[in-house]
Amino acid sequence: MLIATRPTPPAERRAFGLAVRELRARRGWSLADLGARTLVHAAYLGAVERAEVEPGLRTMTRIAEGLGMPLSALVAHSEARLLTCARLR
Repeated sequence: MLIATRPTPPAERRAFGLAVRELRARRGWSLADLGARTLVHAAYLGAVERAEVEPGLRTMTRIAEGLGMPLSALVAHSEARLLTCARLR
């Protein structure tokens, strides 16, 4: 019997999703709260956090703005998560 498995998403996508989840959680927001601030559906934001989708530039900008930061700061936080994950290997 074969069991279908999902391919592992790229590390950059996982790091971005973790960064979004961490920053959202720090604020005590639900996915619906962030969705209301970004005009991005909560289900899609959840998929971003789980690294199931790769958001486009406009969506990433909306997420960053919803979190109250420039996109560059969100990307920097994501890169820090990526480096942390790389060190743990």
